[in-house]
Amino acid sequence: MLFDDGVLSILMTNIGDSAATKVSTELDKKIVGLAGTKEINGLNILKEITFFPPHKTFAFLLDSASSYFARKEPTKFTATISYSDTAGKVYSEKITHNLEIYRDLPYRIDESGLPTHPT
Repeated sequence: MLFDDGVLSILMTNIGDSAATKVSTELDKKIVGLAGTKEINGLNILKEITFFPPHKTFAFLLDSASSYFARKEPTKFTATISYSDTAGKVYSEKITHNLEIYRDLPYRIDESGLPTHPT
């Protein structure tokens, strides 16, 4: 997760020194972003990344923090990441996220109440 000036983004990074294949991510709770319009669990990027190069990062918008928290979306959830190495050995990792750590952080908002980014 990334919190940047009131915006929550999801980052997926291959932190290894070799490629991963057949990478899938399962979330234990239904996560809805983009002001309540997009279910994150169903995104193709979570279903399978066929080839994930070493040190590659995929980043995408989840929601503004104010919108996400106002809708009472889950703040604690676990992502289970399953993948294979290039030799075919299968791995599974669990990462528990707690978005509550971002709830009371200050950030800039514009006159409409939406987060703004520095220019």
